[in-house]
Amino acid sequence: MIDRPTVHDIGLYSPLVLATDLDGTFAGGAESDRIELQTLLATRSDTILIYVTGRSLPAVRDLVEEKALPSPDLLIADVGTTVVSGVDFTPVTELEAGLELNWPGGDLVRERLSGLGGLVEQDVRSPRRVSYTVEGAQALAAESLSPQELALRGGGGVGGAIDEFVPEVESRLEGLGVDILSSAGIYLDILPRGVNKGTTVGRALEWLGREGGETLVAGDSLNDLALFDLGIRGVAVGNSETALLERLGERDWIYRAERVGAGGILEALAHFGWLSHATAE
Repeated sequence: MIDRPTVHDIGLYSPLVLATDLDGTFAGGAESDRIELQTLLATRSDTILIYVTGRSLPAVRDLVEEKALPSPDLLIADVGTTVVSGVDFTPVTELEAGLELNWPGGDLVRERLSGLGGLVEQDVRSPRRVSYTVEGAQALAAESLSPQELALRGGGGVGGAIDEFVPEVESRLEGLGVDILSSAGIYLDILPRGVNKGTTVGRALEWLGREGGETLVAGDSLNDLALFDLGIRGVAVGNSETALLERLGERDWIYRAERVGAGGILEALAHFGWLSHATAE
């Protein structure tokens, strides 16, 4: 369960399930906003915190330690293809069952994409996922940077280049029963068909017995689009990937925050009525 410090001056006024991306979202923004958000979540014992990330399990451990993040109740990693307990990282077999029904296996995916120049496999060894980046962006991709962090670190020179590979990748993988997901201009994930952040969160909510009406989803990049496809309230935090904002269109259940990272989540909680205006100031 998430850490719950004693607080008296702020609070949530209704049950909350927060299903949130990490890089650039829950772990992003000002440290003061991250602390305020974590403290706020601790004010109700029925709060559930779900991390939903493209990071692998080892990379999540590193980030949680680096940013002093609380342990979530549930961790959905590898773009929705891995589900573990947030406390000890043991697999949640009830939720992982069925995720690989349409998965042909990573070796077959690698074989089909072998020799595709300019595409470099990332060092992400997940049983139900194969990940690539564009040549020249390996170091940036390995850090799982958010779109805004990627731009600050000089990723603009390669940003968008990954999309040039998508037609050829689709052609080579035709008939394998996989989905192809690009994001932030440098990430390309091959996933089991129908498995993504959104579908796995949907299964998790059903398993937890929690309603979509008490849930907020949060993200900032194109691989978070599936979260917003759930049709429940969500927030695209400040400085979200342009491609994500374009795909969101005019969905009135999605709040487009001005503040980045955790600050954007706080802004959305106030917007949707989970907390008082005074708390959000």
